[in-house]
Amino acid sequence: MSNHASYLYGLRVLSHCGSGAYGDVYYCQDASGKRVALKVISKGKIGSGWERELKGITNYRRLAEDSPLLLNIFHVGEDDTSLYYTMEPADNAGTEENYTPDTLAARLAHGPLPPEKLLPTLKRLLECITALHQAGFAHRDIKPENILFVNGEPKLADLGLLSPLSGTLTQLAGTLDFLPPEERTGEGSGDSHETRQRNDLYAFGKIIYCCVSGRSAGDFPTLPPDLPLTVANKYFFRLALRLCEREPSLRLHRMDILQREFDQAEKTIRHGETMKDKARYFGKQVVLCVQSFGWRCFQFLQRHYAVTAVGLFVLVSGAGFLVRYFHDRPDQASLELAKALRESKENADADTTRSFTFYQGVYSLNIPTGWQCFGREVLYEMLGGPIKKIQYTYGVVIPDDRGNGNLSPHFEINVLPWRKEKVEQCSDSELSDYLSKYIGGSETVKGLSLKRYHYPRLNLDTVMFVGDHRPAHVIAAYLFPQEDHSLLLTGFILSESYEEDMRDFLEMMDSLVYRIPQKEHRSEEDRVLETRIVR
Repeated sequence: MSNHASYLYGLRVLSHCGSGAYGDVYYCQDASGKRVALKVISKGKIGSGWERELKGITNYRRLAEDSPLLLNIFHVGEDDTSLYYTMEPADNAGTEENYTPDTLAARLAHGPLPPEKLLPTLKRLLECITALHQAGFAHRDIKPENILFVNGEPKLADLGLLSPLSGTLTQLAGTLDFLPPEERTGEGSGDSHETRQRNDLYAFGKIIYCCVSGRSAGDFPTLPPDLPLTVANKYFFRLALRLCEREPSLRLHRMDILQREFDQAEKTIRHGETMKDKARYFGKQVVLCVQSFGWRCFQFLQRHYAVTAVGLFVLVSGAGFLVRYFHDRPDQASLELAKALRESKENADADTTRSFTFYQGVYSLNIPTGWQCFGREVLYEMLGGPIKKIQYTYGVVIPDDRGNGNLSPHFEINVLPWRKEKVEQCSDSELSDYLSKYIGGSETVKGLSLKRYHYPRLNLDTVMFVGDHRPAHVIAAYLFPQEDHSLLLTGFILSESYEEDMRDFLEMMDSLVYRIPQKEHRSEEDRVLETRIVR
C-alpha cells in the first residue's frame, strides 16, 4: 500500500463509499483516468475467511467476463494484510465533487420505485439471479445495498458471499431480514444446492416487496395505506407473498416456476388484467389454501399426537361400523327364509328334529341337542312352493334358543347335481367359484380354502372348505361327491359362539349315515335332479 494518503494500490482515491464488517469500498481513478470501485478486505478482520472470499471473487470473475448481466471485475490482488479487487463502479447519484453510488437502497430511501421503473428493474434483477444459478453459483446476500445501477441497469454487487452451489460451507451467510425464517432459527435444511438457491429467491421476494412498498424488508408484509392499487403493485406484491411464504413447503422456490409467474405478471401489466387472469388467480389461491390447510393439519397432528391417535381410532371404528352395516345387510330371500323358520318352529314335526333321513333314504344324520331341523316339505310349505334359493336344499337345522333373525347360526343340507367326475376335474379355484354360488352367491362369500381327502368312516371322497359369509358367518362345509350327485353339508357359524356351534356341526356331520341308493325307488323329482350337471 502506498504511503500517500490519496492513493491505494496505485489508484487515486476520489471518495470513500462505505465500510462493512471486514473492509471498505472506495471510488477511485487509475492512471488512464478510468473510474473504478475498489474493495479492500482486511485479512485480520475476516480471518481464514479471506480465502473463501478470494475463491468467490475468482469464480465470479470468470463468469462475469461472458455475461453483460453481471458486474465486471477488473483486477484481483492481495498482500500480507489485505485482499482487494477493482470492479465496475455504480453510477454517480451525487455531484462530480461528491460521488454517491446509485444503489437500490438509495433509490428506495425516497419511496417505492416509480411505476415505469418497477417492471424493468425487477426483470433485470431476475435475469441476473438466473444467470448466476444457471452457471452453478448462488449470491447468498441479495439486498438493496448490494444492487448497483451501472449505466442505468441494476447489477448484483458485494460478491464475497458468492459460492458454488455444490460447496459445503456451513456458516450462516446473508442479511437476517432477507433470510428465510427457518435459516435464522437454525431449523433449515442445511447448506446445499437447493437451500442456497431457495434463499436467493426468498431474498428476491423481499426485494420485490421493498420496491413495491418503499419500506424495509423488516416491515414485510405490511403496505403503506396510500399505496396506489395498480396492476403492477398488485401482481408483484402477490408474487412477493408467494416467494416469502413463512411455511417452506408452500413457498415458491423453483426458478422455472418463478420465471413463468413473472412472465405472466409482465404480460398482465403490459396488456391489462382480464377475467381469465382473475379466474386463474382465484384457482391458484384455492389450491394454495388447500395446501396450506393440509400442512397446518399435519403440523397440528404432529404436535398433538395423542389427540390424533384417539381421533383416528374413533374415525376408523366408525368407518368400520358403517362398512359392516352396509356390507352385512342380508338379501331379501335370506330375511324371508329366516322369518319363515322362526314362525314355523313350534309347528315342526318333533320326530324330524332328532334323526333326519333324506334323499329317499340314501342319507340320514342326527340333529344335535338344542337344535331342530326343517325338512324339504316343511320348507316348501313355509315359502309357498319350491324357489330357486332352496331348490337343492333338503333341510335347514337351527338352534332352539337362537333363531332370532338371519344372523343366527344354522346348518344347511343340500344335494347338488354334481357328478363325482365333474368335481374331480375342477381345479380348486373353479370349485370355489361353484361352491360360492350354492352357499349364497359369489358376492357374499370370500376366502374359501379347500382341502381334498378321503373320509374313512364312510369310505367317501371328501372336499372340506372354510371361508366367510357376508352376514357375519364363518363357513365350514363338507362336500361328498357321488357318481350321480354330491352331498353338501354347510355350517353357517357365528364367531361369537364359534366353538359351541362348530362342535355341534361336527357332531351332526360325524353322525352321517350313507346307504347305497336304490334307484328303482327314486322319485321323479330326484331322477330329474340326477341328470342335471352344473357346467
